[in-house]
Amino acid sequence: MFRPPTTRRALYHVTVFRSAVLLALALVSNPASQTFDPARRAAELEALRNKQVGDALKAGKSGEIDKIEASIASQAAQDLKRTDLAKVEAKDAWGWAQLAKTAKDYKTECRLIERYLTDHAEAFPARLDYMLACFYLQDGQNLHRMLHETKPANLSQAAELASYMGGTYHYEIRNALGAEATVKDIDLCASFLSKRDTTQPAKGEVGWGLRQLVDAKAAYLAELGRPKDAVATIDHGLKELDDSVYRKADLLASRGRYGLLGSPAPSLPPTAVHGHYTSLESLRGHVVVLDFTAHWCHACIAALPSLEKMYAELHGQGLDVLSVTTYYGFFGTDHVQDKAMPKKEEFDRMPAWMKQHGMPWAMAYVTGETLRAYGVAGIPQIMLIDKKGVIRKVDLGFSDPMFVRFREAVEAALKE
Repeated sequence: MFRPPTTRRALYHVTVFRSAVLLALALVSNPASQTFDPARRAAELEALRNKQVGDALKAGKSGEIDKIEASIASQAAQDLKRTDLAKVEAKDAWGWAQLAKTAKDYKTECRLIERYLTDHAEAFPARLDYMLACFYLQDGQNLHRMLHETKPANLSQAAELASYMGGTYHYEIRNALGAEATVKDIDLCASFLSKRDTTQPAKGEVGWGLRQLVDAKAAYLAELGRPKDAVATIDHGLKELDDSVYRKADLLASRGRYGLLGSPAPSLPPTAVHGHYTSLESLRGHVVVLDFTAHWCHACIAALPSLEKMYAELHGQGLDVLSVTTYYGFFGTDHVQDKAMPKKEEFDRMPAWMKQHGMPWAMAYVTGETLRAYGVAGIPQIMLIDKKGVIRKVDLGFSDPMFVRFREAVEAALKE
């Protein structure tokens, strides 16, 4: 089963860990305090959020998560009104910044962290949160600035920074400054890991941080038209990583994905189809966009309006779109726990889902072997195949700026 690169569940587990740490710190620093403690309140709300989100995921009610998030953010926003934030002193600003983060008021969080850093310049957790807030604000310029002002004090901090950079930060740096600058920032974060024992494979938090940087760097090298360098980066990373590193094997999929660039697309035989599709060969002479997707994938659904708009505007010029999926053993909230839904039932429910999301093109079901041939380890994976059947571009994940660049490549291919 393939999954998106960043899922709600993954973010949930990261947040659980960080919230537990914050709550512990709040309890240690303010035992039984009768005054309002914003850091403690933020930790309490995050703990409540994590419990409710965890319960929703276990119950297969992921649709409730947005409501939970909104409720927690609303409570935190009300708590922010307890004081005049403009008058909060630097020594107290970090606690209020935590509450602003819980309220998803990221501009206020950034202002408070900047105030806090005037007296605590080396505060590493505050710097990480500042950069994450910049990510949510789509402010790659300030994220880049803070990254260059941040110096991890030890290998553990360097590993945490690498994990965030390779998992989230890089997207907004790319949007603001371009792929070349992003590669340089990834290399900067990798340099902080150079103090590790290089005679042994990287494992644990260091291995995970390195794995994230390798995957992100390879993606931008591929975007820059350097697929061979992307593959070489992954090969080097695979040698450096211990086999115990989580999702190390996914790097092999990335290697295969970038190795396809500039090569003829592998065959894509369907095991079943909704709509009209027989083979990629039948579409030769057309520009084809492959959308590797799934009915449960939030990012995949987020990409559909952009795909639909592009299809409506360019189909008449020779563009075809094909969505590609496989069986997961559940649909919606049914069989989420046991993954035992019969394939026929899952297949029969897909047309209603396609209609709901306005998909006029075909949906092809394929085998795991076909997914591996295309290097699919996360979704959405969107690929561009030119009129000659050659793979020209591949994107993993979705954002509006990323899709703008993808559409530009599609339009260029249509003119050839």
